[in-house]
Amino acid sequence: MLCPSLVCADAFEEMKNWLQLHQQPQSKLLDYWRRTAKRRLTAIHGPYVPSLDSILQQWPRYKDGFLLASSFTSFVNCGSCHISDLSQSFSYF
Repeated sequence: MLCPSLVCADAFEEMKNWLQLHQQPQSKLLDYWRRTAKRRLTAIHGPYVPSLDSILQQWPRYKDGFLLASSFTSFVNCGSCHISDLSQSFSYF
């Protein structure tokens, strides 16, 4: 069951699981990526900072080139970027 506006825990887990396993349809991927952004970023930048390997395992779409924009609420698709190139840019990784 999907919750409106802020994503409840059950809906978040459902969307996270879907994002781990699917890349299409792109409209659904982008919708779920946007709707999970707040909880995803809180988990990544929270008091316990997971390793890069853990982040990529939980959120494999980052390996597809989805990057956080400076607003932390939107994203860009960078087809020629590689996550390994980006990891050196962030001190918390």
